[in-house]
This record gives sequence, structure tokens and C-alpha cells, in this order.
Amino acid sequence: MFYTLVRKDLLLEFRTKEIIIPMFTFGLAIILIFSLSFNASQEINHTFSPGLLWIIILFVSSLGLHRMFVLEKEFDAFTLNLAAPIDRGTIFISKVVSGTILLLIAEMVSPPPRIDIRDFLVVLSEIFLAIAKVPVEKFLFSKYPAGPFH
Repeated sequence: MFYTLVRKDLLLEFRTKEIIIPMFTFGLAIILIFSLSFNASQEINHTFSPGLLWIIILFVSSLGLHRMFVLEKEFDAFTLNLAAPIDRGTIFISKVVSGTILLLIAEMVSPPPRIDIRDFLVVLSEIFLAIAKVPVEKFLFSKYPAGPFH
């Protein structure tokens, strides 16, 4: 029953992505704010990066925990879980495990705080431009009459 509850929470999240995306975005915003607010040398940034990592983990996990329980409360899932013939400890441990897995996923896709955010933004903008360039070129220079320059 434990695996079923964990699977339910993870499948619900991977379908809706209501917890992972805000957690990732919030972690990225924290890194961006700290990186742009302190114009320090790389040595100082490397000194403060472990503390920044723990700040990110603390804030992102509190956001994820809040979102997870808001969804449970919204659909009245607590009442349904408590009415089911399942041990309450199993329900609690399954919530802890699924929340930890979601936190680990959000932390793995977040950029590490040791990188220089300016370099990261340059690489991210180059990737975005490379992705956006392909559809624009296909649209503008296609052989079909749908393009504007034909």
C-alpha cells in the first residue's frame, strides 16, 4: 500500500507539474537574486555557496510542502485517506517519501549555486535562441506558400 500511495502522489505531480515547476523557478530566482545582489569575487561566492544551497533547500522544500498539502486539502484527499483501511503511519511515510523525491528532482534540475549566474544566463540565452531560431527559419524560408516572403 505504501508504494501505491507514493506512486499516486508522484503520478499526480508528473501529470500536473504544479509542484515541481514552482519549486524549480523559486530556486532559480533565489540564485539569481543572490548572484546579482552581491558583486563579489569567485572566492567569496564559493565561500557562501554552501549556505546558499541550504537556503534554497529550505525555502524550496517549504514551498513544495505547502503546495502538496494545498492540493490534498483542495480535493479532500485527507478525509478519503483517513477513511480508507490504511495505517496512518503508512500515509505519513508515503507523503514524506514522495515529498523528498519531488524535492530531490527540483534540486537536481536547479543550477548549482557555485556557478556564476551571468555565465549561466549567457548559455541559457544561447540555448533559447538556438531553439527559437529553427522554427523562425522554417517559417520564413520554407518552400511552401505559407511563408511571408514568397
